[in-house]
This record gives sequence, structure tokens and C-alpha cells, in this order.
Amino acid sequence: MAKINQDLISRLSYKLGISAKAVYPRIHRVVNETGLERHLAALLLAMRNDINVNRFSTKDERADVSTFLGSSPRRNHDPAPVQRVEAPAKRAAPAKKSKRRTTGKTIFVVHGRDNALRESMFALLRALDLDPLEWDQAIRRARRGANPFVGDVIDTVMDQAQAVLVMLTPDDLVQLKGVFVEPHELDTEGRQQSQARPNVLFEAGLAMGRHPEKTLMVQIGHVKPFSDIGGRHMLRFNGSPASRNDLVGRLEMLRCDLVRDGRDWLNVGDFDPTPDLPTKKAKTTNRRKAR
Repeated sequence: MAKINQDLISRLSYKLGISAKAVYPRIHRVVNETGLERHLAALLLAMRNDINVNRFSTKDERADVSTFLGSSPRRNHDPAPVQRVEAPAKRAAPAKKSKRRTTGKTIFVVHGRDNALRESMFALLRALDLDPLEWDQAIRRARRGANPFVGDVIDTVMDQAQAVLVMLTPDDLVQLKGVFVEPHELDTEGRQQSQARPNVLFEAGLAMGRHPEKTLMVQIGHVKPFSDIGGRHMLRFNGSPASRNDLVGRLEMLRCDLVRDGRDWLNVGDFDPTPDLPTKKAKTTNRRKAR
């Protein structure tokens, strides 16, 4: 039995204004109504709600489902309908064009404090004819109610974009307390290391936890590694032509609708992390001791 496409579940959740978990009972009602398999019932539910299912289905599956489009839920023991002359149906008004951005070109970008790197990454993505947007702004727009369920917020956001690109840049300096350092960690945890900002790590975890298939982490500069992330999701990037090609390849794997035409994308942006500067000390006033 074919599995239900999870991207379709997310799309139904957004369209119906319910959680992804609440979509499944509606699919089961369609199964009971039509006798279709679950994945076909999900397609029928989507089509009844004016969702374009072309990217979620094959031509044969759409043909199987289309025969049920005009049907309504079955009723037991209904009398035979009385034939009568129906008034001519009114022509449907033309559908309004959606004002939403094209999903295949939209990429949400999670970044830290290094605005120069952020601007360079946005310029590179735009040179590839993509539409980068701020992740935190998207999260704020997607929140509903005073205490929204985080999973629903993430699903709503991910339904609006093809991918999430997380920029891991060396913005923080961290060091484990000496009392916790093991002997074999003296040269690693026992010393200061560069690390991405906490909000970047948190938001990366949210995206990875709900939609790992849409999440790409890009390490720029020397950043403390974390062992729970596999190489499939991590790309080490320095702005060289080779690393730019690697980035484009990963974005194509995520089915981003990018354009390689021209050479601007091979040159735009400076991807050297902003160098550290000495922290300014607060001015102190010397007080003479009272004689």
C-alpha cells in the first residue's frame, strides 16, 4: 500500500486550518465514503479543497480519483432521487490568482549576528533567481493564537517554502567549565571555540526535527562541530567556485527552482567571517582615597 505524501499532509493542514494530526481522520472519512486506499483518499480530499495535486501524484492516480470528484458522502437507505429539470448552472467565476510567492523559489534563511555574511548569502541566492526570506519573520507571521503549537507553526512555514538554509557562522565563543572537561578534551572543550548563536541552533533543531528533507545547514568559517548532524545535511562553504557548485547541487537536490544562467552567482558575495575585535571595556572613574 502506497504511503501518504507528507508534503500533501502539510498542504492539507495549512489549507484546512487544522493540525497535521487532525488531517488523518478526514482522510479516513473519505476512505469509508469511497472505498479508496488511504493515499488516494488523501488526494481526493485535497482535490475537493482546490489543492493542485500534480506534484503529489501520478497521472494514473489522478485518473482513479477524478471519478469521485462529483460524488458526495454515501447515505444508507436513501430513497431513489426524484428526477426533475434543473435550472442551468451558473458559470463559475474565474479563480483569483494567488498572491503567494512561488514555493519552489522561496528559501527561508536562518542566520546569526554576522550581517555581512547574511547579505552575501542573500545576494548569492538571488543571483540564482531564488527568493530568500528571513526565517524569524516567517515564524512570527505563522503564529496563531496566544500559545500556538510549535509543530503546527513549523508545518505552516515549511508549506510556504521549498527549503530552509541554516547559516552556521562563528559568532559566539564558548568553553566548557574546567570541572567538566575530560582529559582527552583539553584541546577541544577545554579551550574557547567558535559556535553559532543559540537562536540559530534552536531554530535549526526545529526545522530538522519536523522537516529534515527540506533543511540544509551551511557551515561558514571554523565552527564547533556537533555530532548529531550527519554530512547529508551539512555543507562546508567558503565562497570558492567549488563550494558554490556544491551549494547549488544541494539546493537542486531539495528541488529548488533555481537558474544557473550567467556567472554572477560564481562571484557575488564575500564569505569570510567578520574578524573579531577587542571588546571595549567600560570606563571607570578612579576615586582618591579620603585622607
